[in-house]
Amino acid sequence: MKITSEQVCQDILGLIGRMKASLTVLSEKYDLTVMQVHALYSVSQGDTTMGKIAITLHCDPSSVTSIVDRLVAAGLITRQEGATDRRTKTLALTAKGSAAIADIYSHLPSQLGCSRLSATEREHLHAILSKLTSPEPAKA
Repeated sequence: MKITSEQVCQDILGLIGRMKASLTVLSEKYDLTVMQVHALYSVSQGDTTMGKIAITLHCDPSSVTSIVDRLVAAGLITRQEGATDRRTKTLALTAKGSAAIADIYSHLPSQLGCSRLSATEREHLHAILSKLTSPEPAKA
């Protein structure tokens, strides 16, 4: 059976839907939204300013403010004014935030079914996903 590019896209969309559902279930344990989990993860990966979070989440900076406000209120991150520019807000995980994001992402592989893949299947899937998410080479 020949698999078309369209069928692969449908499979990816199905996986995205499953990932959103899984993240919803896992985020509820911490009374968070999926966007808040994405922001928390982004901070854990080194996005340390409000502007970087907005870019990573593909949303307006004003939306990031409310997301960050809730994460600060929950004690999951801290927010401080930049040393040289008060308009820049620097974000950092608290111990509670670090534990929460580690817990959520440690359960995600089993929620998504990744734990059912063999080592070889994981390697192949990783290579394929890396190829799909890498920038396309410039055309001459």
